[in-house]
Amino acid sequence: MKKDDHLFLVDGSAYIFRAFHALPPLTRKSDGLPVGAVAGFCNMLWKLLQDARDTDVGVTPTHFAVIFDYSSKTFRKDLYPEYKANRSEPPEDLVPQFGLIREATRAFNLPCIEVEGYEADDVLGTIARFADEASVDLIIVTGDTEVGEGTVIFSFAVIGEIPQDLKFKGESSRLEIGKRNRIREHVTMNGGTEGGGGVTRIGDDGLFMAGCHIAHDAILGDRVIVVNNAAVAGHCIIEDDVLIGGLAGIHQFVRIGRGAIIGAVTMVTNDVIPYGLVQAPRGVLDGLNLVGLKRRGVTRADITALRAAFQMLAQGEGTFHDRARRLGEETGSDYVREIVDFVLADTGRHFLTPG
Repeated sequence: MKKDDHLFLVDGSAYIFRAFHALPPLTRKSDGLPVGAVAGFCNMLWKLLQDARDTDVGVTPTHFAVIFDYSSKTFRKDLYPEYKANRSEPPEDLVPQFGLIREATRAFNLPCIEVEGYEADDVLGTIARFADEASVDLIIVTGDTEVGEGTVIFSFAVIGEIPQDLKFKGESSRLEIGKRNRIREHVTMNGGTEGGGGVTRIGDDGLFMAGCHIAHDAILGDRVIVVNNAAVAGHCIIEDDVLIGGLAGIHQFVRIGRGAIIGAVTMVTNDVIPYGLVQAPRGVLDGLNLVGLKRRGVTRADITALRAAFQMLAQGEGTFHDRARRLGEETGSDYVREIVDFVLADTGRHFLTPG
């Protein structure tokens, strides 16, 4: 490999388990041998190869390889005998498919790499380091991931890896990425969990800057911008046109309404109304995203209505939900109505309220 080559590495071991859990049991008619994981693995690999050849989608690889675990015994067990002691053995009907999957990989005319005494992650990490030293662009593909047309993934991003959730037990986990996104270096996006529907979804036309993280079961809309090293936790819902500043942290299960902006180094622990401006280390609702509204061409009349609505939510009588309910009875602005509907959609939720 040389400078500016593009290397795709597939975590074959992760692909095997995703394929096994995603499909119903299948057997070969001639002898009853289980082949469901083989079929699923080949389908996923074929789709990845087809997408990789499409020069309109983004980076086209010059080198491609599939990496597997050699066996369950690694050097780590010599150092620590209890390593992965709580992990159960692979399902009986999956074990005979391991060899077939390796044969299928070679039938695709792809390098099939495994090293005795090491896991796939060890090999992936070692190759990644050599690639970095040689200034080779690297993408690691793992899990069940769909990438939309025109989306570009930059070097050292990890897309579709298993969730960072202790409740995850190897069930089917999927990541869906829309069209025309830009996913920069060292971004991580995880698949979903059974408890959150099994899918993490990214909309269209987003920008995900270097080092940011999108956790399991998060749902992101269109034109979302997540700035460097910000993190969106599990089960969050981020609506269209949201901007999340650098080093910000969005707590799990939080909803952020359309057009809101989150300042840098801000922790968001409760829901944010549409078009809200949140800032301070422990995030507070500090106003409206007026710059964003003006950039989108929102009329002066609607901006005035939004300002009045914000003041009513901040200073009116009763609870936050009571104020929103009264606001809904009085407003004629579609933008204000969007805030009201967002707040009243689930009256059991907690919101960042005007300070």
